[in-house]
Amino acid sequence: MQGIRFKVQKVREFLLSRWFWLLVVLVLVISRFSTWLFPFDSDHWIFYYIGKKWAQGSILYVDMWDHKSPLIYGYNAIIHNLLGSNIFLHRILFTVIAIIGIFLFYHTAKELSKQLKVKSLELSVRISTLLFIFVSNLAQFTNSGNNNENLAIPFLLGMTWCYLIYRRNITKYQNALIASGILAGFVFFFKANFAILILPIVAEIIYINRKRFLKIISSLCLFGFGTVLQLLIWFVYFEKLHTFKQFFVASYEFNSKYIKALGWDLNTPGILIFIGILLLLLASFAPFIIRGLIGFAKPDKHIKYFLALISTSSLMFIILAGTFYSHYFLVVIPYMCLLFVAYWQTFFANRRYIKLFSLLIILLIMFTLNLKLGIYNFYKGSAASDLKSQKLAAEYVKQKTSKNDKIFANIYGATFYNLAKRDSGSRFISASHPLIDYKYRLGYNFNTRFIVDMEQAQTKYVVMSADKNDLYRTQNPVLMRYFLHNYHLETRVQGYEIYRRNE
Repeated sequence: MQGIRFKVQKVREFLLSRWFWLLVVLVLVISRFSTWLFPFDSDHWIFYYIGKKWAQGSILYVDMWDHKSPLIYGYNAIIHNLLGSNIFLHRILFTVIAIIGIFLFYHTAKELSKQLKVKSLELSVRISTLLFIFVSNLAQFTNSGNNNENLAIPFLLGMTWCYLIYRRNITKYQNALIASGILAGFVFFFKANFAILILPIVAEIIYINRKRFLKIISSLCLFGFGTVLQLLIWFVYFEKLHTFKQFFVASYEFNSKYIKALGWDLNTPGILIFIGILLLLLASFAPFIIRGLIGFAKPDKHIKYFLALISTSSLMFIILAGTFYSHYFLVVIPYMCLLFVAYWQTFFANRRYIKLFSLLIILLIMFTLNLKLGIYNFYKGSAASDLKSQKLAAEYVKQKTSKNDKIFANIYGATFYNLAKRDSGSRFISASHPLIDYKYRLGYNFNTRFIVDMEQAQTKYVVMSADKNDLYRTQNPVLMRYFLHNYHLETRVQGYEIYRRNE
C-alpha cells in the first residue's frame, strides 16, 4: 500500500507540474489521430457545398437547401474563401477549434472549482481537462469536425464560463452576463435545439434575483440582448432578400415536423452502443445530478444545482432529439466532465483505486472503438471501400461532362459533388430531403420542386447505388419513376449505376 501511495503522489506531482501541458498535447494527438485520417464525411461536404455556393453569390435556402440554421453554412463559406476544398487544411482548422474548446473548458472548470471551493483545486481541473480532451476528440464523436456540435462547443463553454464569472458577483460583472448572452445567441443560431442548454441560465437568473422583479427583467434583458441582436441581423438579411419564410421553414419548421413524425429512431446506426453510453453516463452521474438538484434551496450548494440542471439539459438534448447520432454526445461531454470537477473527491472517496481502474477500462474501450471506427475504416472498412467506389464513379462522370454540366447523386450527402467537381442539378443537395418529405408526409412537396429544378438545369447525369434495396431507390417511388422515364442506364461502376439524360 505504501508503494501505491508513493506512485499516486508522483502522479499528482506530475499533473501539477509544467509537464502537464505536454501530456495535454499527447492526449490530444492520440485521441484525435484517427480523425485526421477519416477519409470523408457526408455531412461535411453538404455544409461545405452550401457554404461555397453561398460565398459565390447563391441564395441560401432558395438556390441550395438544407435543414440547418445559417451559422454552419456561414462558417463553411469562410472555410471556402480561406482554404478552398482541401480537406487536410479543413482538419487543421477543426483541430484549432478543438484547442480553443480545450482552453475554454480549462478556464470554465477553474472558475467552477473556485466557486465550489474544491480542495486540490488545480488537480481536479487538470484531471477533468484531460478527460474532456480525450473523450471529446475520439472519432466516434468528432467525425470530421464539421458539424454543429463540434463548432458550437467553444461557444457553449464560453457561454458557461462568462455566466459563472457573472454569478460570482452579479453586481460587479454585468459585462460577463452580456458576453454570455451574445455567445448564447451564436449557440442558438448554430442549432435551435441548443436552446435547452440556455434555459438553465435563464432559470438561474430568475432564481438568483427572485425577490427583485425589476432586477429579473433587467438581467434577462442583458442576457437576451445578444440573441435578439443576432435575430434582428438575420431577419433584416433574409427579409431584404425576401427569403425570411424559407429561412424559417428550413431552420425551424421542417425540423419540428420531422422530429414529431420520426419519434425515436431506433434504426440510427450504432444505436445500441450510444444508448449504452447514455445509460452509462446516467448511471455514473445520476447521484451527483440528484444531489445538485436537492441542493437547490441550500445557498452553499447552489452552484451544484446549476451544474446539475445544465448537465440534465445536455442529456435531454439527446433524448428529445429522438436520434442517437454519436456526435450529439459532444454536447454532453463537457458538462459531465464539469460534474467530475464538482464531485471528483466524492467519486474517489471510497475504493478509489477500483473506481479509477474502472474509469481507465471505460476509456480504453472507447479508444479501441476509436481505432475501429477511424483507422480501420480508413484502410479496410466500409468507409474506405465506399470512398473508392465513389471516386471511380465520380471520375467517370467528370470525364463525360463539362464544368457547367449539372449532375445529381441520388445518395446521402454531397461527397460525390466534391469528387466529381460538378454542381447538383437541384437545390436539394442530398437525396434525403425529398425522401423525408415524401416518407413522413411533411407536406412541402419537395419531389415536385426537385423535378422542376432538374428540368430547368437539364441535369446530365444521375448516379445511384446499384443495390436494388437501397432506401433511395425503394422509399421514394416518385423520383425513381422520374429518373427511369427521363434517364437511361449508361454504365455501372463498382457498386454505382450511372444514368444519362435521354436526348
